[in-house]
Amino acid sequence: MLLLFFLFITRLLVVSRSFTHNGGIGFCQRQIYQRRPILSVGPDQAPPTEDDYYKEFSFFEKVLFKRFADSVSVELSGSSEYSAKNYDELMRQINKMASTRPLPEVNRKGRNMLVRLFPSWLLPAFRVMFAKPFPRFSAWMNSWVTKWTTNWLMGKAMTYDLELNDGSIGKDQLLVVEKCRFLESTGCARTCLHTCKIATQDFFMEDMAIPVTLKPNFTDYSCRFEFGNVPIDVTDDPVIMSQPCLSICTQPKKKSGVPCVQRNPL
Repeated sequence: MLLLFFLFITRLLVVSRSFTHNGGIGFCQRQIYQRRPILSVGPDQAPPTEDDYYKEFSFFEKVLFKRFADSVSVELSGSSEYSAKNYDELMRQINKMASTRPLPEVNRKGRNMLVRLFPSWLLPAFRVMFAKPFPRFSAWMNSWVTKWTTNWLMGKAMTYDLELNDGSIGKDQLLVVEKCRFLESTGCARTCLHTCKIATQDFFMEDMAIPVTLKPNFTDYSCRFEFGNVPIDVTDDPVIMSQPCLSICTQPKKKSGVPCVQRNPL
């Protein structure tokens, strides 16, 4: 936590100097994200498995991995005894949870996995000290923290200015994951939607008091984190509700033609 706090302060000082140099907050050199063409990887291509991503992790990323793997294990078995030892094993565990439990339970467990990463006092303190009095700053800060602390889980990401639902501009409140290794490795739209998208949106909204909308792209595996935009209910999203299973998905399918997000486990 001390390392994260150091990152917050360092980034804040850099941005503050930039704002001062450019005559105030004025959104100097504003850059609003525009989607650029990405070479299509297609939903037919599974990621390589010869070399596990874990081998590439830094010491700090391995610490984050262990913390998250323990949390997943607790949700699956009630104990960290069966914590995954590498990235592929972790993805298999998450897929198992998504495919063998009712969707409301999957959503709840996905959120619990995130809550358990933090000391019990931290999230309530953050809501009171940052999220409620400084919502814009909190959204900006979490965009950057998410970028630097989830690189091991999702892959390379960049921050951009975001046009919010009210028409205003949120500086660096858009995080774009270029090609999400979580989605690519699990290969399952159901796992993406219910252990990541919905769970993450609920976690930020309910536990951190920061609205965020996740927009995964099931064609090129990119994903948008729109910090500051309140998510719509998943049942009101026609794109999500009509999302079919990916062709590389290995999860059991009870009825063909039923959208993955609506499919009940066997």
